Amino acid sequence: LSDSARPSGVQYTTGMHGRTLAALLGLTLAGCGGDGPRLVSEAGAAARVEWTAEELAKPGAVRTLRATKEASFHVLRLVKPETPHVHDRSDLTVVVLSGRGTLHLGDAAVAVRPGDVLTIPHGATHWLDTGGKPSEAYLMCTPPMGKDFRREVAMTP
Repeated sequence: LSDSARPSGVQYTTGMHGRTLAALLGLTLAGCGGDGPRLVSEAGAAARVEWTAEELAKPGAVRTLRATKEASFHVLRLVKPETPHVHDRSDLTVVVLSGRGTLHLGDAAVAVRPGDVLTIPHGATHWLDTGGKPSEAYLMCTPPMGKDFRREVAMTP
């Protein structure tokens, strides 16, 4: 993208993070045929996450798939809009698996759909509005998600 087409607050990187992003994008695009993207691990392919009744009753839920000392990997399910927030320590790479919505990142508002790959740098104010419809995303956090992972931010009109 040209500099003028890039939303503010979005980082465009190269190196290891850029290669990871390219690999995620390639895997996502490869899985976009048929029934849509799948989560694939050493245990095999899972067509979708089986959410519990308790998770389905919440406006949002996070399922941790695995964590290392460098990163953590999760599936996020949202129904209601998130509140504006930041992650002070972690950069996020998000792959939209299902549903649609609007990502608010810094001053930008971008429509997102399945297959989109989002990079959210630590410290950037953001939130996702799914319009009240369920959406799922794969989430990679570097460094890993911790107890102080998310901080709500008051927005001024």
